[in-house]
Amino acid sequence: TNYNDFQSIGLGVTLKNIMLRAYYAQPWQAVLLVNLPQKPLYDYVSDLPHGTALPLQQLIEKQFGIVGKWETRETDVLLLKLSDRNVGALKPAGSLARSMNMANLGAFDRWHGTSRGDAHFYFTMDGLIKELRLQDTFPMPIFDETGLTNQFDFVFKNPTWNYDKGPYQQVAQQAWKDALSNQLGLQLVPARRPVEMLVVEKAK
Repeated sequence: TNYNDFQSIGLGVTLKNIMLRAYYAQPWQAVLLVNLPQKPLYDYVSDLPHGTALPLQQLIEKQFGIVGKWETRETDVLLLKLSDRNVGALKPAGSLARSMNMANLGAFDRWHGTSRGDAHFYFTMDGLIKELRLQDTFPMPIFDETGLTNQFDFVFKNPTWNYDKGPYQQVAQQAWKDALSNQLGLQLVPARRPVEMLVVEKAK
């Protein structure tokens, strides 16, 4: 998809949200050199038949005096790696589906990966990161360094945690780390890497 032609609409959204949509960026990709207040909230429509991203960027610059530019920056990341313990949870693609009498999955599902509840079929490691929405819990770049290039089937139950044990994000992240290790034999390792980031700054 050409993100420049990506049409979108927002109702009651923040300026940061509009900025991310205009530049087709994820929240963890934004480096804010200006303050983007949480209020007021805005409605917007960006639905030109062609080239909808650039006019939205230009409108943001004109109305708010801010612009975004993509830069490669050294930043904190997490590396998805195999842990020392082998739990044998990553099954050859299709094997789990066959054992569950789901061998008739279509070509689209086999190519992109598909899920049925806690069972996940035909996913690569990059697909696993997206399917488990790890960046919702760990809002930073996550790179696969498992060395595994094949597709896999696996079963994974999203973790739960006790809200009384500490700050929400800290407790949630630890619960996910434990679940990834115990259920899949995977770990998230902190590192620094050059990453393409959206730098938001005042227009010159």
